[in-house]
Amino acid sequence: ANNSSPKADATGNGFPLANTATGFSTGVTNNAAALTGGTNDGTTPHLTIPNTLAAHADAGPFTVAGWVRRNSSTNWQRWLDINTNTSNTLWIAANNGVLDFNCAAGRTTYNFTASTQGQWAHYCVCVGGTSSGGWPSITLYINGMQVGSANSNINLATVLLTGTTRAWLGRSAYTADTNFQADLDEHVFYDRALSATEV
Repeated sequence: ANNSSPKADATGNGFPLANTATGFSTGVTNNAAALTGGTNDGTTPHLTIPNTLAAHADAGPFTVAGWVRRNSSTNWQRWLDINTNTSNTLWIAANNGVLDFNCAAGRTTYNFTASTQGQWAHYCVCVGGTSSGGWPSITLYINGMQVGSANSNINLATVLLTGTTRAWLGRSAYTADTNFQADLDEHVFYDRALSATEV
């Protein structure tokens, strides 16, 4: 059955994910959050990342990682979307068989290999460090293997504002994009970019 209670923070740090209408499915470890997709109207299943965690992406490095099972081939469905509005947004979405990492503040899109639909895969995106040009580096891992990296030519501080409440798993800043149809399990957030060894 659908459950509107927060998804617990297993670390004990007190940062549960606010839960909108997600049910449960069998996860990699115990239960997973079941996102059934649907119209992006704020009431269909998605998870909201706490302000305290989202604020780490303002100007410094961060990592988001978790188990994902994509259950739809619909384009533009977001795994991750952190934003203040549609002009300032950082997101990862499945699109045409690849994962798009986009920073709309600079209209910069990077395409990485996507996971197989219907199968569990561990996603990890690390944003941070500094490239030779002085911009943040972006590295995406699937199942512990690096599938792509790029240097972002935008300043992360221009993308987000401290205290944003628009930080989601499974929902887009663009209302025309349907919500993510997927199962999500064991997601973690770090205020630094993990190294390849740590991933």
